[in-house]
Amino acid sequence: MKIVSSRHDLPISWDGEKVVWGEWSEVRSSLAYHATAEELACDKCGSVDESMIAWGLRDPPAGSMTTRIRTKTTRSGKKYDAVEEVPAQPLRDIYAARCRHCGHDVVTDTRTDERWDLEAEDYGPGGSTPSDTLF
Repeated sequence: MKIVSSRHDLPISWDGEKVVWGEWSEVRSSLAYHATAEELACDKCGSVDESMIAWGLRDPPAGSMTTRIRTKTTRSGKKYDAVEEVPAQPLRDIYAARCRHCGHDVVTDTRTDERWDLEAEDYGPGGSTPSDTLF
């Protein structure tokens, strides 16, 4: 018998916005040579190690615009670059760090520079909701 869990590996939404998470990166960098032990230590188990990282992709805030350069051609055939404003595309602007030893997750929202320890309800079918939301 297959057991179906309602727990997701990471929240399917963040503050009510859908998030598409990438794969966990288990690659180790040179961070251990540059960060202090306090910066590398897990807040839950105390293990000093580099965390695994997963980046999340989410839609930009409503109405966000960005610029792009588009090559255009004059009637005479001369090419030139023109800057145009277009709707913003989904952004990779949120990431999760997972302790390699106890599995505790911390999400960093790069839009707000806030960090959050995930709790059991964040992994459920509703994802993570704003802290001022009761339900």
